[in-house]
Amino acid sequence: MSAVAAYKTTLYVGGPSTAFTTEAMGGSGAGPYQLTDTAKRVWDPAVTPSFFDNGVPIVSGDISSIDYLFGKVTFTGSKVGPITVTGNYIPLLAVAQGKGFNLNQEADMLDATVFSTSPDRIFIPGLKQLSGSLSTFDTLLTDLDSGAPSWTWSAKFTAATTLFFEIDPGGVGTSKYRFWGLLPALTSEGEVDALIQGNLDFQMTPVLAADGTRITTAVGS
Repeated sequence: MSAVAAYKTTLYVGGPSTAFTTEAMGGSGAGPYQLTDTAKRVWDPAVTPSFFDNGVPIVSGDISSIDYLFGKVTFTGSKVGPITVTGNYIPLLAVAQGKGFNLNQEADMLDATVFSTSPDRIFIPGLKQLSGSLSTFDTLLTDLDSGAPSWTWSAKFTAATTLFFEIDPGGVGTSKYRFWGLLPALTSEGEVDALIQGNLDFQMTPVLAADGTRITTAVGS
């Protein structure tokens, strides 16, 4: 495995939900099919997407699974095509002046040791979580959305908003971490001979889509 330069990393958060109509999808057979436009692949879980096979609506019973984080769908059987989709996507906003990140994936280790002849403890993995932090040369009051409404870290923290995150370590493009999460803490710091730096902690939290799909975290493209 070759080394990856950290400076190429990209950091994004999700902006306001935006509608799209009859967008093309690539795939074959039963799928998975993925939305062709890479900018619209993060789907708003509050809006159940509608799929069409050569213009004919596909009923929910023919849908096996929907990947809201990467804009994919798998059907219960083969489709003729072309497959199109209508729904809402989450546009990505670049983290202003991002300079560092920390990403932690953890699982509780549950002690399953019982009376036996073995002197070693036995563990099984329990609840999992993803958490981390981002650091920026930002006061955390910068509007990340050039349109409306305003989007700042401070406002989202105050409102306890559940946010979408994308972290692509090294900017590889094929290993993007995508998840929804909360902001447990924000801090700003500065020295007289240095730049002001903003730091924020994030904690992944599962989101339940309108169709009942449970969304946690995924890595892909």
